[in-house]
Amino acid sequence: MALLPKVKSMHKVVYCSAEVKLKSYYKYFAWIYPIGRALYPAGFCTLEEVGRAMINAAGKGYPRRILEVKDIVELAKA
Repeated sequence: MALLPKVKSMHKVVYCSAEVKLKSYYKYFAWIYPIGRALYPAGFCTLEEVGRAMINAAGKGYPRRILEVKDIVELAKA
């Protein structure tokens, strides 16, 4: 069974089980992000940045095959 991302229907939003688990853990660690990003910007990125970086890497390409956090943040802004 393939895991599908969030799918919007006309009446409600449907989530896959992996996303529900991730969101439940995310609330416990979300408070760390602003502190970590301020102290060590090359080591923290948001899920939104990861998603945008994936889209930009697939659409525009990227010279490196293995991306680090700083590359993900850079790709997300592109």
